[in-house]
Amino acid sequence: MNRRLFNNRGIGSAGYYFLTKRVKDGPITLHAGSAQGITVGSRFSVHATNLIDTLIRPNPSMGYLVVTSVDTFTSKLDLPDGEEPFRLPFLFYCRLVETDAYRISLFSTDMAWLESVLPSELHNTLSVQLVDSVEVCDLQLTVQDGKVYFDRYNSLVTPIIGSRIRHTVSATDVDTIQAVAKATVHFYYHLTRKSPDDFGNDVWMELKELKEDLSDRYLMAFAPTGQNLIAEEPATIVVNENARLGMTIFNQTDLTLYPYLLYFDPTDLTISKLLVNHPFFPCFSRNYS
Repeated sequence: MNRRLFNNRGIGSAGYYFLTKRVKDGPITLHAGSAQGITVGSRFSVHATNLIDTLIRPNPSMGYLVVTSVDTFTSKLDLPDGEEPFRLPFLFYCRLVETDAYRISLFSTDMAWLESVLPSELHNTLSVQLVDSVEVCDLQLTVQDGKVYFDRYNSLVTPIIGSRIRHTVSATDVDTIQAVAKATVHFYYHLTRKSPDDFGNDVWMELKELKEDLSDRYLMAFAPTGQNLIAEEPATIVVNENARLGMTIFNQTDLTLYPYLLYFDPTDLTISKLLVNHPFFPCFSRNYS
C-alpha cells in the first residue's frame, strides 16, 4: 500500500495515516506511540483506507477518536466525551488532527503571508501557533526574493551554530513550508523528551577518554580514564581529534539493554539512527552489583 505496484498513475498511500485495529468487545489499538510523538489526549480522524485524499477520490472521515493511554509503539483509543458512537471496522486508519505534545511558535515580518500558508485550521494539526514578536518565537520565516529563509531559536542549538538554517524554500511552495514546520516540531519534541521509564540511579552512561594499555595476554586494549565528559546535561565537549573516546553503559537492573545511538542534526532537522545494534557491534548489558 505504500507504493504504486502496477500503475504509476494510481493513487498511493499517505504516510500520515496510522494503522489501527479494533478487537471485538476489546480495545482500539493505534500502531503508533510515544516514539512517534503520540500523547494522551491526541485527537485522530478515522478513515477506511490510507490512500491519499484527492478531489477525484476523497478519503472522508468516519468520525473521531482520542488517545487514552500511550506505550512506546502503540496507543489505546476511545470515543471523545459526548461523541456519538459510530460503526468501526476491525481494521482502519487514523490521521492525527490535534495534539499538544509539543507546540512551536512561528513568526514572520509578513504575517499576512504566514497566515496564508499556515491557516488557523492547521495550527492544531501541525502543533504550531503564530506570534507577533521574534523574541518569543521558535522559528522565524523570512521572505526575500521569492525564497523563504528559516531561523530557529532554541537554547540547545542557536548559541552553538547560529539561527539560520542553510536550506531555503520557494515562497509559493506551501506544502514544503508546512513540512518544515512539522519537521521542526518533530525534531525538538524528540530532542527534549524524557524517557517514560525511570531507572533512577540504576542505569547511567559515562563518556571518557581512552588510554592504550596492554592486556594480560599482551594485546593492545583501551581503558577509560579521566572525568566523565557527559556528567552535565546538556554536555558541551571540546573535540580533540587525537583523543579516543569510549562510552560505558552501567546497568544495575535485571533488564538487558539494547542501546541505540541517534544523531540529531539541527542543520536540516533530521534524526539518524546509528547502527549500534549490529552483528559487528552487538548489543550488550554491563551489570554491576
